[in-house]
Amino acid sequence: MAAPQTNDNQHICAGEKCSECQQQPLMGVELQSAEQHRAQCGRHCGAKRKPLIRRLVAACGKGLLWGIAIAFLWRTSRFLHRHPSPDWSYEEAILISEDPQNLSCVLAHNWTEYAHPPVWSIERFGAKTSFALPANADSLSLLARGSYQHGHVEFVQSTEESDTVDVNVRVAYRFEEAIENAAVCLTGNGKNEYGIGIFTPKRKGRWSGKEGLRFDIQVTLPAGKGGDGLNIKRLETELPNYSQNVADLWKTVSFDHIALSSVNGHVSVDSVTADTGLFTTSNGGISGHFNAESLELVTLNGPIRASVALLNRKGAHPSTLLMHTANGPIDSEVTLTSDVATGGKFDVDASTTNGPVDLKFIKSPVSALLKAKAKSTIGRVKVALAPEYEGYFSGSSVIRDVSLVNRNVEDPEGKGRRREHRAGQSVDGLSVFWVESDGSHAENESSVEASTTISAVEILV
Repeated sequence: MAAPQTNDNQHICAGEKCSECQQQPLMGVELQSAEQHRAQCGRHCGAKRKPLIRRLVAACGKGLLWGIAIAFLWRTSRFLHRHPSPDWSYEEAILISEDPQNLSCVLAHNWTEYAHPPVWSIERFGAKTSFALPANADSLSLLARGSYQHGHVEFVQSTEESDTVDVNVRVAYRFEEAIENAAVCLTGNGKNEYGIGIFTPKRKGRWSGKEGLRFDIQVTLPAGKGGDGLNIKRLETELPNYSQNVADLWKTVSFDHIALSSVNGHVSVDSVTADTGLFTTSNGGISGHFNAESLELVTLNGPIRASVALLNRKGAHPSTLLMHTANGPIDSEVTLTSDVATGGKFDVDASTTNGPVDLKFIKSPVSALLKAKAKSTIGRVKVALAPEYEGYFSGSSVIRDVSLVNRNVEDPEGKGRRREHRAGQSVDGLSVFWVESDGSHAENESSVEASTTISAVEILV
């Protein structure tokens, strides 16, 4: 007897898009059960769906990756092209005025002249402006605050008489938006003190390189009036990441006080005359010719190469010369002078931690009182005494020899005196003096000390 028909004869994959499964109806009890057929049909249909699913998943994955890449590029572009957020205020100026009217700033929109490109630089953009400071001011200054800036300053003198010191400022930059975050300000405190300040934002986070500004500053001093020399009372700079140069000014300009300071920049002086001078830097050298009553040359990780004329006035305190560096040599020539024919008091100190010291005294007043030290931790030390020198000298080295060299110099006073000293390979607390024909000699309390640790010491008398 035939089995009765049931609803199981209907195709269980009627809702599937799987043709092979749709062509297999249930014909009776001898065939697999509906549940078994549904499972098998599901496997067949799943096999057909897998390529489509994989394609959908792959497409979604690619879209996600493209979205991430586009978002990254967009954020990077915004970072690279953003305008740096200024983080500075005018109150950072040293010579800031309490009266806002005395503060005049050049910002992005009011430079005197713009150049594209500038003829003085390889950068794409440039701008110029200028200031005039009173030459008879009690103090003149240049300072820089903030990041993204570096440059060079040149001090020169005009042949024209004037009552002002002209300051010309040029800036060069690669990206146009960089100038928007710089301000060059004329400052004054109402007490006859004037200065120029260059202000940029402090660095925050990574530097994209688009904010860089190169400043070139020329400070032109006027000629003295009526053929006289020009006197500047006080000139100071504080310019990190700037190199500085002073032209040949020693005959025509005198400074009561000059102090040039830098970091990561060389300080060079063709020639300068000052009552007191202070020249400092780090990661840069100091070089030049200096005439002063008191002088300091101080650097770190740089050489000092200087010729110095040290002047002492009658009745004054000892004139002082300090030369100090670390990881650099000192090569110096020193002339001691006095405003009277003889005498004078002088203190000289030359020291380094890792480098040689070469200290030569070229000339000295007769009967001058000199206290001098030349010291290195590692390098060789060489000291040459002036022919006029009389007094004690000593040399010391922990490991190497100390040598004395007799140069047979002539009597600086032309009296035919002979120069006497103790000679030998070891020099410790010896003396040198000029002996008269009767065997007498002047007493002098001068002293020169030369010392190092693991190198040689040489003293020339």
